[in-house]
Amino acid sequence: MYCEVSHVIPKFSCLVCVLFLFYDAANALVLRAYISQHGLHGEIEFSHKNDTLISIRTNLKPTLQYPDGVWRWTIHEFPVDYRDVSDARCSEASLGKELIDLTEELGYLIIPGKDHAEFESQNSLTGPNGLWGKSVVLETAERDRVICASILSTDKLFEKHAVARFTSPVAGTLNFRWLSAREFDESDSYIQADLYHTKAIPDKVEFTEHKWKLFVTDIFDSDRRIREDNCNILQLIFDPDNSGDGMSVGDLDSRLGLVKVATDANRRKVKTLFKNDVLNVLRSDMEVTKRSLYVVIYDNRHPDTYLACAKLRPMEPKSTKALINTDGIRGTVDFTQRSPFDPTWANFQLGAADQDYESNLRFVSSMVQYSVRELPPKLLDASHVNHVCNTTGGIYNPSGVDLNNVPPPGMGTQDQYPIGDLLGKYKDRTEYLNHKYLLPGLANELSGAYWDVFLPLQGVHSVLHRGMVLTR
Repeated sequence: MYCEVSHVIPKFSCLVCVLFLFYDAANALVLRAYISQHGLHGEIEFSHKNDTLISIRTNLKPTLQYPDGVWRWTIHEFPVDYRDVSDARCSEASLGKELIDLTEELGYLIIPGKDHAEFESQNSLTGPNGLWGKSVVLETAERDRVICASILSTDKLFEKHAVARFTSPVAGTLNFRWLSAREFDESDSYIQADLYHTKAIPDKVEFTEHKWKLFVTDIFDSDRRIREDNCNILQLIFDPDNSGDGMSVGDLDSRLGLVKVATDANRRKVKTLFKNDVLNVLRSDMEVTKRSLYVVIYDNRHPDTYLACAKLRPMEPKSTKALINTDGIRGTVDFTQRSPFDPTWANFQLGAADQDYESNLRFVSSMVQYSVRELPPKLLDASHVNHVCNTTGGIYNPSGVDLNNVPPPGMGTQDQYPIGDLLGKYKDRTEYLNHKYLLPGLANELSGAYWDVFLPLQGVHSVLHRGMVLTR
């Protein structure tokens, strides 16, 4: 849609557009963790060094508030859920137990000194003990600052994601994730289970354990006949290779073990990670089958009775686009998030509508702020077309950042700014990308791609369907 100019805000004009939902190389596999939290901003990159070692490269910058630090760094079970914008995202309850202590192998991460460094490690990128799909956690000796980031592929085409979402009497999710880089002969996969009972359980235990299987619809059946609160119509365990009872791809319990379901999620969640080579096979089988797949959880007291089921749905990256074509300015701002466990990428392609160099300079030098606001613009009637900016509310700030203590743009880490303060989070960041600035370092200019670990496109704090405002 087109963006309109408001002349109500004194000495400023702003461009507003609604964020709409759209679904939208290297020579070797590269994994990366994006960090911008508690005074440390940058990336940690993981790649193959040779046949036996991997390379770990740091590209980190401290802030003026925390110019130095000594960090212990570890690897944990689960990736970061970026829908959670609180410090709880880095807790053990969210990330699972510690698996690898990089400090023992590589020493403390000392800033400055090892902020731009390369390490050799005996860990692996993929496989049973691989780093892919896990999280890296940095914490100070006093544990007053804890930073976390998912470790995921830099190539968006290598990863696939599917989810089975349960509602009753079992609720929660089963997240299926796959990595497949066939040209590098690299593959990996896992299931992350986070399930709980919605009704009281008489047994005084923290969780119950259940058989679970993957069923496929009959070739003559339609999804319309199947309700996810009653999957008794399902009869066929997914067995594309005719492996037989207990040996098929769909026999999740015999391949992976029983699945745990928490009895009281408010008291204690039971997140579980499952890894097995059969999951790699499942990805290729899913790509060729035209039938729907359902995960069925059995009653633990009556092993032949279905307790709950959910359809396994492929999850495409989520995207939102701001279209701008008004007041002599034309372009787009695109936001993409591959999954809830990935950071969001923002891509700014803005300029003067006439593409004149001097017009572009005037546009760039006049910018004061790029921000996501609480509300989408609301055009009450045609007479309010020039006042639409005033309907978008304040800057989007669900994490409650104190607006009086926000660092200057580009001088802090992303957790120190409101989620909607895009200029504050992105200015002079991701220098290694080709931003093609017209006035580098001299203006409030955003151009090209930036990553953001505090801009979810999913969950209760999503920026989808809010307003974007350009102020000058």
